[in-house]
Amino acid sequence: MPSNRTFEQIRHDHHTTPENYQLLRGDMQKVRERLNEWTDDFVLEQYVSETDQLIGILDGSIAERRAIEIIDASIEEDEPVNPDTVIWLDKSARPVSWFVDAFWDQFAKPGAEKPDYEFLNIDRINWFVHTGYDETVASWRLGPADFDISKVDPMRIDGLRALFVDGDLSEENWREEVWKLPTRLDGQSVLIVDEVMNKGGTLAIAAQVIKAAIPEAKVSATYFWHTGRYSVAKTSAEAVDQQMESVPVWYDNHSKMGRGIGEISIAYWQQHYENEPTQANLKRKLAAFALSAPHHDPVTYEPRGDTRADILQQDIAYLSYAVANHEVIRRPSRLRDIDEIVSIYADQGLNMDEVKTFNHNRK
Repeated sequence: MPSNRTFEQIRHDHHTTPENYQLLRGDMQKVRERLNEWTDDFVLEQYVSETDQLIGILDGSIAERRAIEIIDASIEEDEPVNPDTVIWLDKSARPVSWFVDAFWDQFAKPGAEKPDYEFLNIDRINWFVHTGYDETVASWRLGPADFDISKVDPMRIDGLRALFVDGDLSEENWREEVWKLPTRLDGQSVLIVDEVMNKGGTLAIAAQVIKAAIPEAKVSATYFWHTGRYSVAKTSAEAVDQQMESVPVWYDNHSKMGRGIGEISIAYWQQHYENEPTQANLKRKLAAFALSAPHHDPVTYEPRGDTRADILQQDIAYLSYAVANHEVIRRPSRLRDIDEIVSIYADQGLNMDEVKTFNHNRK
């Protein structure tokens, strides 16, 4: 009977070509604001592992409540939360949807139907400003407990509901009409996904806002990225004083590119409706304060490309091929059933003793 492989042998047998990736690499991945702390293999495995957990939540394989950050009080304790619809929070959660799309056929349980997708731009700072806070205060100190949805202008809640209404609206009486018509999310399990927990307010605010706009939906929320947190001041455990150890490679407050979508632009959706006055475009205009606009020229509204997003999507495609060929190891979520974990590793030619060796030495 052959002996278990060493870590070096496992790495040799499960190794992809770094040159195939332009963004998903160790020299591009920031860890505590520094580069080159993770190897190329570790980086790729981290994205695969995070995608595995999210797909497990989406297809119902992972039923652990601790996989979900926020759960609607109307959901019974033993009721599954696998969603009918996912609301991805723009801009940074949009690339997460690309990972799910690329790996769904590989990772989802047989016969599982992928949820419908929606995209909303619900920014923590913007919504604190909507309740009357100064932007500077909102940026630095406010957390989930500080948000009071009763202070939000009801027109914003109405406008958000308008986006999902199933039926026609008029420009004159739309605010009354949205509450007389059903929405396409009524009765659905809706999961909000944000890419990373920063100060912890965005996901909680999004859940409250969406529940207020569509009370007929069952709303839950979770994050994609889980790599630990640390205290900036080294003296506080409060969420507002902590940052992530690392963030996804596309998470960049200094660049508008890399996520395939631009900023909120009310003007863009207004002109879009003027040029093509359809019901869909009317609803987008009414909810424009919570919608990202495609990259565009601010004067002519002509579309602009996003080369960095194109590169990331190519990297994700390469990664999906590498996982399918067992060049990159799929490390399943620890929240999966143990028999399923053993099976996933066995399909890659790894027994559990080798898994222990691998996990102990990888970096």
